[in-house]
Amino acid sequence: GRLGNMASSATMLAPILAPSIVPRCPDRISRRPHRPGTRVGFSVKGEPDTPSREEIAWRCPLGLPTKAWSLRFHVLADMVAADPTEDASASSSSSPVVADLGCGHGMLALGLAASGRVTKVIAVDVSPDEVEVANAKAAQANETIVQANASGDGIELPCVSPLPIDVRLGDGAEALVAGDGVDVVCVAGVGGRTMVKMLKAAGLHERSRHARNRAAAADNDDDACASVTRLVLNPPATDIPEVRKWLMETDAWTVCDERLQVENGQMHAVLVATRRAHAASDHTPSVEVPVQVDTEPPDDTTWGGSGSWSGGGGDFQKVADVHVGPVLRVAKPKILGLFLRNRVEYFEARRRGALETLRRARTEEARSPAVECSLALSSEDEDAVSFLLEVRARRVAAEAEVERLSKIVGVMSTVLGEVNMKALDEAGFGGTLDLPQAR
Repeated sequence: GRLGNMASSATMLAPILAPSIVPRCPDRISRRPHRPGTRVGFSVKGEPDTPSREEIAWRCPLGLPTKAWSLRFHVLADMVAADPTEDASASSSSSPVVADLGCGHGMLALGLAASGRVTKVIAVDVSPDEVEVANAKAAQANETIVQANASGDGIELPCVSPLPIDVRLGDGAEALVAGDGVDVVCVAGVGGRTMVKMLKAAGLHERSRHARNRAAAADNDDDACASVTRLVLNPPATDIPEVRKWLMETDAWTVCDERLQVENGQMHAVLVATRRAHAASDHTPSVEVPVQVDTEPPDDTTWGGSGSWSGGGGDFQKVADVHVGPVLRVAKPKILGLFLRNRVEYFEARRRGALETLRRARTEEARSPAVECSLALSSEDEDAVSFLLEVRARRVAAEAEVERLSKIVGVMSTVLGEVNMKALDEAGFGGTLDLPQAR
């Protein structure tokens, strides 16, 4: 009985952890070996596929298994093949040369090659096993296309065998050469940090940041990515702020399209960036964000919450562009509300944890006068000096983290309210509503 009482007391005294959203990792249930940097899922169980196959006119490219061509691949292929900088009404016979870095089994690259909308696809992966699988799938697709052409049904096919695909073994852009003439770089299926690392290794940040003449860069035989004008990136939805932040910090790219998608209970994010135009002469990089969303701060500049930060305008816009997205914030699709509700809950849990850390740091610092007295008596007490500096550093770091998380929660909550109001207007319930403010 005594042991039971002790156990129950220990349970009652155990700290109550703040709820958090733990992304589900597909590699735990996959038979494929785990590879460093693989994507972590954004679980939205019970949500229907958005957009549906009917909304995007889904169809499987010739030569590919129907079950293997997912909605995510279809959306990615459309965004790779379509140039957002060209007039949709203008007819253009040019089609891009695409480099799919980290292609995996090569399904996306095969779909692009079979669509007839690209000149060539270069599929690169660092794993010999994945390259072998991709080559086998390409051979199978070519055989299917040959059989379809030989059937003589009179149907004009968008592609012929062999497909314009080149599967290479290599570490990202290292497998590319200047003669490839790559127009579009696509990176999908890896985590945000790995994606940024691959883009940095490809040299897609320093050249434009220093505003070098792009024509002169194209003459460099050692620069395989000098001709790249577009990036199509598919990081996990949880990692897309990290990718956006890197794109903005480089001052080399402009985010021109963003989409969220739900498939099989998982949310995916796709981002398209075009190269930012620069003058030929060197100049100080611009500090403006790639897409200007609002020049005025929101009506309610109180971001809410204990330990929150009040303000708007520039800082509000920068946080919104990184954590919501410059294009998504303007479009305000309904699926953005699902994403923001999930992220607000996640960051609010982290903020509560940061507030608790700050409380403990302040409590420790409140005991520091005794340490300062000991320093006055003996300035050679290195242990006391180290303790005092460590306590103050923890307190300053905790305050900065609370402020950062409060900004993120406040911005996301504000944009979530905008998305909800747009949904109400579209449903015919527009007007002024007395809605409770987020804590």
